[in-house]
Amino acid sequence: MTKKNIIKLKTSKAVFSNISGSHNSMISGDGLDFKDIRQYNTSDDIRHINWSVTSRTNEVAINIFNETKQLDVSLIYLNSSSMQFGSNIAKFDIVYDCVAILGLSLFKSNDSLTTIFYNQGENKFYHKTTDRRVLPNILKDIETLNKKDINNNLQTYLMNKIKKRTLMVIVGDFLQPIELKLLSKKHDLRVIIVRDKLEEQLKFTGELNFQQFSTNSLLSTNIDTKAIHQYNKHMKKHDDSLVRYFKKNKIKHQKIYTYDNVLKKLQKFFQ
Repeated sequence: MTKKNIIKLKTSKAVFSNISGSHNSMISGDGLDFKDIRQYNTSDDIRHINWSVTSRTNEVAINIFNETKQLDVSLIYLNSSSMQFGSNIAKFDIVYDCVAILGLSLFKSNDSLTTIFYNQGENKFYHKTTDRRVLPNILKDIETLNKKDINNNLQTYLMNKIKKRTLMVIVGDFLQPIELKLLSKKHDLRVIIVRDKLEEQLKFTGELNFQQFSTNSLLSTNIDTKAIHQYNKHMKKHDDSLVRYFKKNKIKHQKIYTYDNVLKKLQKFFQ
C-alpha cells in the first residue's frame, strides 16, 4: 500500500470498529447500553432497580449499564535503528502505514491520540489531540527522526508519562527483550510487531555486506550454512520467548510483515 493511497483513506472503514467512537467502556454509569443485572446495594441509583427480577426473586436487583465514552489511544513507536531494515521496503514504511490508518480511523470517530517516539529516551512527543491536522507531522517524523537503539527504560518512562488508563499501542520490531508487565496492568495494552521475513529466516550464504544503522558503518563478512542455522535458531528462540511473555501477561499482539496488507491486519487485530 503506497503512502499516497494511505492518505486517501479518509473515509475508510473504521479499524477500531468495536471499540472506536462512543465505544462501550467497562465503567458503569448512566449510559444507554444494558450490561448486566446484579443485587442492589445502598449506593446504587434506585431509578435503575429492575422490578421484574426483584418481584420474581424477592431480592432487590438493579440494572447495570455501559457508559459510552470516547476512546483515548496512546501510540508508542519504538524508533530503533533496526527499523531501517527491509529486503523489499523498510520496516519504518510499514509503521508509516500503521500510524496513518490508525490515526485516520481515530480522528474520523473524534477519538483522541497521544503519540510518542522512543529510542534512547523520548524522541518526540505529541500531546493528546483529536485534530487530524497533526497526522502529516507525525508521518513525516517516522521518516526523518534519528533512529537509535532502544534503551531499557521504556516502561518506567511510560508509567510516569501517561498517568490515565488508555488503549496503549506499542509498535516496533521487538528484536530485543522488553519489560511491559506493569504497563499491561495499568493500560489496555496492544503490541504490533513489525518484521521483515528475512530477519527470521536468513537464507543467504557467502560474502555479505552489512550496514550497522546505529553507526552507519559497513561490515563485510563470510557466512556459512552453520552460521545461518545458528542465527535462525536464535531468532526462533527469541520470538518464542517473546510470545510466551506476552501470553503470560495477557498482552494482545499482532505481527505484521513488510509484505502484508496492513489495513487488513489492523482491522483483524482491533475488531
